[in-house]
Amino acid sequence: MERLLLGSWTARETASGFFKREWVNFVDTANIRATKRVRAWDISGTKPSEVNPDPDWTVGTLMGQDSVGNIYVLNMCRYRQRAAVVLDNIINQGHEDVKDWGDVHLVIPEDAGAAGKQACDQMLGALMKEGLNVKRNKMSNVKNRKLKSFEPFCVAAENKMVYMLKADWNET
Repeated sequence: MERLLLGSWTARETASGFFKREWVNFVDTANIRATKRVRAWDISGTKPSEVNPDPDWTVGTLMGQDSVGNIYVLNMCRYRQRAAVVLDNIINQGHEDVKDWGDVHLVIPEDAGAAGKQACDQMLGALMKEGLNVKRNKMSNVKNRKLKSFEPFCVAAENKMVYMLKADWNET
């Protein structure tokens, strides 16, 4: 409407508020009922530098689901490191998750193209060698794919079905 009726050509669909923080219920560890747990990763491999002072972050989010479909955000970690350190961190975090939460599945993105497949294969091999449960998530090059995959979470949050563990990473 802003674009077509009011002439604001800078208006974007993503500004319409797919997610609002007030939809999330914050809980203590004692109120976590999640039985299925997964940590999904969004991987980057660049450290900040003079040439690139603000590179993307590697982010791993641990989530769970209970028997009635409520979603629990249990942990989030993020850092900016080179690829070898990223892999070591994912391995260490995987072992820590299993120790703290029991059965946790790791999800590693496989970017489109041969290089993305090869990188994912190498990472999966290293993680399986460590005894971790891991699977790939094939990514497409479709425009707005991250937003589309985020929509079910937003719907759950709007329906008050998302719970986040109170922690120091909540603001991030």
